[in-house]
Amino acid sequence: MQENNINMSQDFEFESVTELNETIGQIINRSRLGKGIKIEKAAFETKLKIQYLQAIENDDFDSLPAPIYAKNFIRIYANFLGLDGIEVSKKYDSTNIGIAGLPPRKKPAFTYYVSLLFNFLFRHPFILLGIVVVLIILFFYPSGSDDIEHDELPSFPSATLQPVSLDDYQPVFDLNEPLPKS
Repeated sequence: MQENNINMSQDFEFESVTELNETIGQIINRSRLGKGIKIEKAAFETKLKIQYLQAIENDDFDSLPAPIYAKNFIRIYANFLGLDGIEVSKKYDSTNIGIAGLPPRKKPAFTYYVSLLFNFLFRHPFILLGIVVVLIILFFYPSGSDDIEHDELPSFPSATLQPVSLDDYQPVFDLNEPLPKS
């Protein structure tokens, strides 16, 4: 029952903190001092260096190794102090979105996809064998008929274009034959 009261007060504490627009360092420093915890004890319990904890409390995130480390250090330190570490680290993300220093996402090169394909094929040799067999069959399978030699082209009589008259028209079907019943 007491744990629920503690969690409710922690949630309320964090909500009121975000309304005041305090920085991450102010939130953590106020929480640590409010609980009467020395920074040396916090460093010992969290396994983080004192310099990193001081940098977090002073909002000096440039002295931390990298943005991803800073985010995780903030989460660990906030959880140790009884705050919601995920919410505090989200506050770090929202305030330091341009500082993250991550390169923009780039589309992988075509060679990346080719290497993935070859990697897949060599890890599955039966698929590779099947593709090779199909290619061999397609290469050696005779296409067309063997009656016509490939060297000679068929010769067609040279036709001259003459005007067509309807008198020369021959129907394909017999006019005397009755039409099929539908």
